[in-house]
Amino acid sequence: MKSADVLILVGASILLVVFILQTWAVPTTIAAGEEYVVKYDLSEGDTFSLVVEEGSVRPTVLLPSEDYYFGDDSDDEWSYVAEESGVHSFKILAICNEPSGCIDSSSVIDYSVSR
Repeated sequence: MKSADVLILVGASILLVVFILQTWAVPTTIAAGEEYVVKYDLSEGDTFSLVVEEGSVRPTVLLPSEDYYFGDDSDDEWSYVAEESGVHSFKILAICNEPSGCIDSSSVIDYSVSR
């Protein structure tokens, strides 16, 4: 086997592993009453998507213009389309809707950005 063939095989394997790791989504767990903040530098038209796998959350977006955008906490799927370019701060508050109390209650979310 030629050394060039080995290098091509190794390079293709590394590239494949990078693609798999980029698309691998690990859900985030937030305890009830706690806030999770993630920041993205979005361009106009980019979409931030949030899927609530377990529990309930209330999303809030701090826009680059220092204004706030409040999301609806009744949906299991939520998305925000950027209307202006800049750094957007997404604050996700885990809330409790259980009448018996919120001890050891948490929410599980998965989020992504589409450009």
